[in-house]
Amino acid sequence: MYRLLTLTALLMWSSCSEQVVVREVESSCGNATIEQGEACDDGNTRNGDGCTSGCAIAVCGDEVTRNDLVLGDDGFEECDDGNQDDADGCLTNCMMARCGDGIVRLDRSEGDEGYERCDDQNQVNEDDCLNSCQPAACGDGVVRLDLAEGEEGFERCDDGDDDETNECKNDCTPQVCGDGVIGLGEGCDDGNDDPDDECDGCRPKICGDGIIGPGELCDDGNEDDTDGCTNLCAPAACGDGIVRTDLDDEGELFEACDDGNTQAADACTDACQVARCGDGVVRRGLQWGAEGFEECDDGNEDPADGCSSSCLREVCGNAILDPGEACDDGNRSDLDACTNTCASASCGDGFVRQDLAEDAEGFEHCDDGNEDQSDACLSSCQIARCGDGELHAGVEACDDGNAIMTDACTNRCSVAICGDGVLREDLAQDAEGFEACDDANADNTDACVEGCQLAQCGDGFAQAGVEDCDDANEDNTDACIQGCRVARCGDGFIQAGREACDDANGDNADACLNTCQAARCGDGFVQAGQEACDDANGDNADACLNNCNAARCGDGHVQAGVETCDDGNNNNGDGCAADCRSTFSLPNVGQSGRVGVIDGSNWTVCRADNNSAWVAANSRGTYNPTVVCQHLGYTRVNNWGGTCGTVCGYCGSRTERYDGGGGGATRLRITVHWQCGR
Repeated sequence: MYRLLTLTALLMWSSCSEQVVVREVESSCGNATIEQGEACDDGNTRNGDGCTSGCAIAVCGDEVTRNDLVLGDDGFEECDDGNQDDADGCLTNCMMARCGDGIVRLDRSEGDEGYERCDDQNQVNEDDCLNSCQPAACGDGVVRLDLAEGEEGFERCDDGDDDETNECKNDCTPQVCGDGVIGLGEGCDDGNDDPDDECDGCRPKICGDGIIGPGELCDDGNEDDTDGCTNLCAPAACGDGIVRTDLDDEGELFEACDDGNTQAADACTDACQVARCGDGVVRRGLQWGAEGFEECDDGNEDPADGCSSSCLREVCGNAILDPGEACDDGNRSDLDACTNTCASASCGDGFVRQDLAEDAEGFEHCDDGNEDQSDACLSSCQIARCGDGELHAGVEACDDGNAIMTDACTNRCSVAICGDGVLREDLAQDAEGFEACDDANADNTDACVEGCQLAQCGDGFAQAGVEDCDDANEDNTDACIQGCRVARCGDGFIQAGREACDDANGDNADACLNTCQAARCGDGFVQAGQEACDDANGDNADACLNNCNAARCGDGHVQAGVETCDDGNNNNGDGCAADCRSTFSLPNVGQSGRVGVIDGSNWTVCRADNNSAWVAANSRGTYNPTVVCQHLGYTRVNNWGGTCGTVCGYCGSRTERYDGGGGGATRLRITVHWQCGR
């Protein structure tokens, strides 16, 4: 039985031009994936198709007979014994050994079925090797035609019997008058052609006188050649070529015909009866379909005994519905309505019908002879396809049998996943796998983000053209605030580590400047209710002091162009009048006092003139030299220092020197002296 599987939609491996990539993983033959160590993998573990159960490509000689092809298909095998011996029952081309294949079988002994003594690979029965693969021999019933007269083995006739007196003698030469052998229809035969002797032309000289004389076998004295004694005075005999007419059809010697030979298998039997079906003799010489053709003749009309009443073998393929057959169409095709086993074709018998139109009842796209719904051919004999509701192993991830693209199994028979470009519509919003969108890309800056959710502020992905940022939190003190906006000064949220405040207004007169820094004296902005002024400089000689209070007489700072002095008090007579008008009088050298003393002993005037004065103190006090200078009628401190020395001296000498040490213009200590200036 030859099996055929027609697949037009899908081939796991065939003639496609795509490169096959072999993955270096532990192989598992039968999973429809070619892995390391495999030449093929068709998704099954069946032997007999193009890929063996060991995932090797089927070849002649692998000891596995393919059953998925029909005679004529490339790779078809009748057998496969896995050896290179052409002289056994299976040839090296994987065809069964048969008489006529040109190879003499050596694995059979004489008497065994299939035994061959010769094989000349032709259908000529009249040469030195019969069609039965036995050597030609005189007496085999077949006249050799391959030799010229005179060559050894030449035959003029061969009737296949041992009767020396019929038309063909045992040496395969024809019976002839004059050969010395009295044959059929001869009254005599003296082996010569002398017309003057007692036997002339195989007829006794005295034949016809009604007296059986010497050399005569009979003599009825008449000229009737169709009675019991021929005109050659030979007894009438079946095979003499003369039909007897003197007997009725009940007589033992009655002849219905006489063709002049004793062959039983032609139109006139060796009993001189017209050949007929049921006479027990198989007629030869006719072609199939010709009137009188017989394949067998068992001499009866009994059915189911191997030979039908019409003398045809009761075998599948004889075009006769014999007992036990569902059909018999007389052909050798498994691909029509009646198989070669004479069973009615049906889906699942392993044969793809080729006799029907695609829309006809019973049409098959494939037939793999199994009920496996996971292979390439369904049990309905339809080619497995996406949407048939059957899971094709190794090819489909799912198959729900519907045309809905938006459920758990797509129309491509792939499991629906986020990112496949198909929006699932079969799930509730809170169900696992729910998709609000699916744009089939990995771009999280568009309207559909990972997890197939619609982009929204707070999802952790900055949507291009819509969001400035998205940090997926509700913390408005970091770089990305509510509304997915980049944090900035003026947004109303204090950015940790970057802003001291953020009141989201443009008012620089409140506690938070527009730079998101806390308002302070010296920032250049007058804080309402807190500052009288703010000129953002370190100059106490202008209209706004460094403490952001308006300059006034008595604040201890001489306002340029307005005051000539300011000693920080309202006392007159101390060199600076209460209205900050100077009443300067040159201080006396050695003069001391405590104005401007923060702690420690008095200060002393070491030198004085109209432009400057040298004032010093000991090392155990702390002093405000600016206040002291203004008390003495001067307006400022020019220099200070003197960490090395004593009162009115520097490093043990009476030297006026300032090294900048000891503090500043408003606070000096540790062996200090300073210079006042106007």
